[in-house]
Amino acid sequence: KVEAKKAEIAEAQAILDSIPDNEETNKAAIGLQNLQRAKAARAKVEAKRAELAKLAEEEKKIEDEAAAQGVTEGMTEEELAGMADGPEADKAATMLQSLKRKKDAIAKVEAKKAEIKAAEEEVKKEEKGAADKAADLSSPRAQLAAAKELDEKLNPDGGGEEVPPEA
Repeated sequence: KVEAKKAEIAEAQAILDSIPDNEETNKAAIGLQNLQRAKAARAKVEAKRAELAKLAEEEKKIEDEAAAQGVTEGMTEEELAGMADGPEADKAATMLQSLKRKKDAIAKVEAKKAEIKAAEEEVKKEEKGAADKAADLSSPRAQLAAAKELDEKLNPDGGGEEVPPEA
C-alpha cells in the first residue's frame, strides 16, 4: 500500500514537472483557483439561504400558532399579562411565549439575511478582484508582486524568504 502511494506521488510529480512554468499556465492556474474559490463561496451563500428558509419556516409556524391562540399583532404584553389574572392564565402564558419566540425568530431571520448579504458582497468582491489580478499578471513585476502578496497571506508572521528585486 505504501509503494502504491509512492508510485501515485511520483506519477503526480511527473505530471507537474511536465507542465511548463510560463505566463499561460500561471494564468490558467489562477483561473482554476478563482473558479474553485467562487464555487466554495457560492456554496456557503446557498447554505446560509437554506438556513434562512428554515428560520422563515419556523417563524411562520410560530405566527400560525399565535394566531390559532388568538394572539394578534396589536396585542401588547400588558394585555396578555392582564389575561393571567382570569381563568385563561395558561392561554395567556402560552401567548406570551409565542410572542417571545416570534420576536426571537424574526431577529434570527434578520441576522441571517445580513450574513447572506455580506457573503454575497464578499463573493462579488472576490470574483472581481480575482478577474482583475488574472488580467494583471502579464508582466514579471506583476507576477512577483502577486507572489509576495500570496506569501504574506500564507505567512502572516513574515516567515517567508525575502526575494531580491529584479535588476
